[in-house]
Amino acid sequence: MCDFLQKSGQVLLILIVASTLQSATITITDSVIANTQNYIGTVEGGHFNIHDLLDCGINSIRLYGDMVRLEPEDDNIIYGSPSIDSIKADYASGFSNTIPWEIWDSVLTNSTYWGTGVSFDELLTQCFTNKIEVILGLRPVSPEGYPIWAPRSPYDTSDWNEWWEYCFAVAYWCNVRHNYNISHFQIHNEPDFPSQGWDGTLLEYIELTKYGADAIRFANSFAGTETFIHAPVVAIESSEYIFYTIQQADSVIDVLDYHEYTSNQTDVGKTVYSTILNYDNDGVIEPVWNSEWGTYSASYNNLNMALRMANNLFDFSLFDTSVGTHCLGTNQFVMWDWGPFDGLVNSDSSRNETYYVFRLCCRCMQGGKEILQTEYNGNERVMVTRDSSSLYVSGLGVNDSLFVDVSQIGVDSEVGDYYIYDNAHKDSLVDTLLINGGKFAFFCPESALVCVKIERKYGIEEQLVEHRVPIISDIKIYPNLFTQVTSVSYQVTRKSKISLKVYDVVGRMVKTLISGEKEAGYYNVSFDAKKLQGGIYFVRFAIGDYKLTKKLILLK
Repeated sequence: MCDFLQKSGQVLLILIVASTLQSATITITDSVIANTQNYIGTVEGGHFNIHDLLDCGINSIRLYGDMVRLEPEDDNIIYGSPSIDSIKADYASGFSNTIPWEIWDSVLTNSTYWGTGVSFDELLTQCFTNKIEVILGLRPVSPEGYPIWAPRSPYDTSDWNEWWEYCFAVAYWCNVRHNYNISHFQIHNEPDFPSQGWDGTLLEYIELTKYGADAIRFANSFAGTETFIHAPVVAIESSEYIFYTIQQADSVIDVLDYHEYTSNQTDVGKTVYSTILNYDNDGVIEPVWNSEWGTYSASYNNLNMALRMANNLFDFSLFDTSVGTHCLGTNQFVMWDWGPFDGLVNSDSSRNETYYVFRLCCRCMQGGKEILQTEYNGNERVMVTRDSSSLYVSGLGVNDSLFVDVSQIGVDSEVGDYYIYDNAHKDSLVDTLLINGGKFAFFCPESALVCVKIERKYGIEEQLVEHRVPIISDIKIYPNLFTQVTSVSYQVTRKSKISLKVYDVVGRMVKTLISGEKEAGYYNVSFDAKKLQGGIYFVRFAIGDYKLTKKLILLK
């Protein structure tokens, strides 16, 4: 039987993937040791249904922005025209003298986007409306060799003009002419894998990255949109494209992007991180992003694959401690059946086994959650995470009762919900459990994913309250992934002495944003990080003995 906890404020989820017989005791402490990935996402497929993404809890989707899809015909009569300089000089007209926007509108608004059944415009609208981050990969030539007119090796000035214009027009159309706020752009897809359309040299790929990054940043500057350039988006973690890109284009890339379908993502992450360290030349250690993982050859509709995916998500979440660098995001391949590729959702809209594991994991491991230190006497993996409103405890490899002590983090005399994924249950709520004195126990079956969802008695934003009214609430940091300046907003419900300070990843205070009494009201303060090195930082609110920490990622 499972005891469960429910209250307004915070939620505690206990996630277990069980496969061996072992009793275990878990004591949760309040020490933060790392953070989970910010994005758990997917890759486009044979159709598109926003309801699948929302039901699964996915917060990012990767799209292939090939020229054949977005600019199937050259938008200008003369190849290589207009030049980069002439486009940049045309800002006063909204670039209408150099970019025929009516052609772009026709393709992106009126035409069906590849096999999705909706236009590119409608797809982006649905993602933006539902706060699903789009990672847009830009590629001149598709794996099939189209469009025929697109730039090809060897590249000359005309080719670079066309490539720059394409990257600029896509970003400007998305973020200025429309307000889709796309920040993440990939430069090509698996250039180290010849079947993916790249026919150039390593040096030409570096130039492709530099020209593309310049075009995207120029476009996004008119929208005030942050830009994160993903490269080299390789198929092999030991690819020479990784170290060559870091050596030659380190200053223009923000995220080290790669693909890997292995069952052990930790070892792959270590290989990638080692390469970043060995060849870094700008002093910034980029976060990593695995934008294709899962399977492209097997079925998602079985228990073994489902539990393997859960194991992979554990790997990604623990990169800060197990690898040494932050895993910013992941994109499973693919969401919907796509030709020979099996998706989490079938072409008839039915959902495969792995879909339900994915949904359960998204609740516990998504959003850059804090990972808390635990005292644990078992051999299996246990992970405890926390965000501003919830706590989550996860474990892997348990086949017996788990005894959990949450008394050190403020849970006492609570109830909660017990969810399970196994052969008989598909992320199903099966029981309610009682938590007494901050302690409870429940059984984890073999080969199952179990989640106990618990709301704390006092949520993170409800400590130090009078009559259940929080002193501080509506805390927002936007963007929490930034390059120079971010904004911290919050509400104070009554006059209080408040401290707001920023710390680096080793605990050194780098800036005091607020120190003193604040009257009741709404406040906003800017954090200017132009003089700081890129990396992970923590913003800490302090009100008396109560402290709340939020994570930021500064990319440079």
